Amino acid sequence: MQMRPAEHSPHAVQALALICAMSLAISCIFDVPIGQTTVTVNTASLYDALGITGLMKEEALPSGDVILTDSLLIYDLKGQLVAKLGEECDNLNPVIFEIAGLPDGSYTLVALQAAYLRTLDEKPWVISGEELLSTASLTTIYDCFAYPYAAGFATADVSIYGGSVDVDLSPMPIGCLVDFRIDNFTPDTGFEAISLVTSDSEGYAGIRLNPSLSERDRWISVEFNSEIGSLYLGEERELLFTLCHGDEITSHYWGIAGDEEQFIETMVNQNMSVGGQYVSFFDLNRKSWQPPFFGSAGDYKVWKADRDAGLLVADPVLEWGCNFDEVERHIQAKNWWMDGNHEFEYWEDEYITGWHRWYYVAPALTEQYIFETEDGRNLRYAYVNCWNSPCEVARISLLQHGFVYKGQIQIPDDSRIIDFYLSPDGQTEALLGIYGELNWDITYQPTDPNDFQYLVTVGEG
Repeated sequence: MQMRPAEHSPHAVQALALICAMSLAISCIFDVPIGQTTVTVNTASLYDALGITGLMKEEALPSGDVILTDSLLIYDLKGQLVAKLGEECDNLNPVIFEIAGLPDGSYTLVALQAAYLRTLDEKPWVISGEELLSTASLTTIYDCFAYPYAAGFATADVSIYGGSVDVDLSPMPIGCLVDFRIDNFTPDTGFEAISLVTSDSEGYAGIRLNPSLSERDRWISVEFNSEIGSLYLGEERELLFTLCHGDEITSHYWGIAGDEEQFIETMVNQNMSVGGQYVSFFDLNRKSWQPPFFGSAGDYKVWKADRDAGLLVADPVLEWGCNFDEVERHIQAKNWWMDGNHEFEYWEDEYITGWHRWYYVAPALTEQYIFETEDGRNLRYAYVNCWNSPCEVARISLLQHGFVYKGQIQIPDDSRIIDFYLSPDGQTEALLGIYGELNWDITYQPTDPNDFQYLVTVGEG
């Protein structure tokens, strides 16, 4: 389990104490007679929300190195601190604070939960500015965490008029969990580590604790790249806690070798929500035709099974006659894509004419579409092109999609010999052209019965 200080990060300038705010604090109001207040902090709730309670019980806490810290801050109606209590433990039993002697009045309770590594001199999470609720915050000197060092908080407003009351607080996470995985990270890559780092606008760290703050005021952006986490040579995966969040985040994979950094790839359209559980995956052996993945564990399982079965991420719309909006929905539903030409362009060669839109669906793999009209009506052709992968991956993918190999054809006045496939319903033909070891394309079009006369070899089926 690793925590990496910001000053040791291989990336852009880091900060020692980063402050941001949290939108998922649980607020509730108790207005009953009170004399002695019993506040129960449900320690397991933080890990339940992140889906790591089992790991905490079976792996992290039994090691004896991870210590949980629970703190309770009590503020009066003026937002001034009147009491601060703390407890450390090595289990997930609820922590109970007994409070007596508070004068009648209204109070805000803030429960904080974090953890630290027993062998480290410094704790990764620090409460600061706690004298006033308006300045109270939880800050960190680290920029990424292994899962046991997740942090969370909860608040409650309480009115005291003598008597007694029990208050339950269940801290919720201030960040999300990322299961960072890389396949084929071997010494041959030349890297000692690979880091996933967000672009400038998505980095956050720490929380302000005042529950009255607006969503906009709670989160404070960081002025530099924020590291989600790293994997070191010999590691295949690491379960990480990060405060990064936002919609359509762009992040980057960087290879680290000594003091040198090398850009590997970009992950686009990455959505991260506070409290979410995600998988980040990249296969270094397939990086040209298989892009990185970022999403839920369920979506990853389906996506990875398709990739392992040989299905390419290029899976074009083949609804002949449909309009551009259907293609656009199909593209935007992909886990990774980037616009190619951004607008329709007229395409004309001796075989195909029409209005052309295309997209990257992997770094060296595209889906392309030809429509009859400039406004994207009547899909006539689809086209997949790859310039850095074995042609065998195209053959396997076609067969896995149910296409049947019919043989090889040669169109008149065309010197190329092209592999000829038919869709399971016979309505679409796929023409696979191969241009060297790593360059190929597939043209999809409505089946033309005349093409069968051009068969020069006949395949099975």
